[in-house]
Amino acid sequence: MITNMKWYKLILNALMIIVCLINEGFPNKLIFSITSAIKEINLDTEEISDILTDIESNVHSMDYDYTNKYMYFAREDKDDISRFRYPENPGNSYTKVTDADNPISVAIDPVYNHVYWTERNTGKIHRCDFDGTNKREILNDGKVYALALDHRKRWLYYSTNDIINKSIKRSRLDGSDNQTLANVHPQLVTGLSIDFKEDRLVWMEHGNGDLKSSNFDGIDVIKIFSTNTIKANGEISVHGSTTYCANDRNILSVEVLAKTTAKVIHTDSGRVLGVFYYKEKGKVIHDESLCIQ
Repeated sequence: MITNMKWYKLILNALMIIVCLINEGFPNKLIFSITSAIKEINLDTEEISDILTDIESNVHSMDYDYTNKYMYFAREDKDDISRFRYPENPGNSYTKVTDADNPISVAIDPVYNHVYWTERNTGKIHRCDFDGTNKREILNDGKVYALALDHRKRWLYYSTNDIINKSIKRSRLDGSDNQTLANVHPQLVTGLSIDFKEDRLVWMEHGNGDLKSSNFDGIDVIKIFSTNTIKANGEISVHGSTTYCANDRNILSVEVLAKTTAKVIHTDSGRVLGVFYYKEKGKVIHDESLCIQ
């Protein structure tokens, strides 16, 4: 006779098989930007597709609203935050959400339906509702650049581009409780991302190409990898144990497991500015070690 425990294990194994099969059907996508264009790469097939071909601006950062299926991006040279439907985007069109002054980085708060952005010229961080309404200034910190949002613990992480004191800081989402976490001078941090798997902050240093991480309070700083590329390192996007990096004309995939490895997954004709890992909504997150081989 099969015991209740054996029945439980059989059911669990069956569910794991279903979950694994479901996940195999979803392609992994990386959205990336070059001057005046946004593209996608299917990470399973390496196929490249155009999303927007004439956005008339550099785009250094993108973030995604999974509920309403909009990709938000900062048009630095056109002074606005815009968005487009994704993955379905009839006519390859986009619309302006709100005005901004040389916006560099954007971040989505999926809990309260806000989009945040940094302004390179004003040194301000703003936010508004997803439709562009209720715009407000969050803080002013002289010169700001990269941005990342931890919606679970309600922290906003950002980098500063001060002439004499470049740093990584954080504040609450209303701009309160501002703290300096790390002094990175003389390096400008051009990419910030949250590693939810390891509970760490990850960043890219523009000048020397060092990819680093720390605890959320700024301690235990480690160097993960160095691109050895001078002044051509942009945005990053962390997914699981992999960090995708905009590195001159290349997109690098840096894998942190028992041993850190890196490879070029795409080389473009133009300089890669922004990267964003897109996870299909509804894709089940699971431990692959549980999948029956």
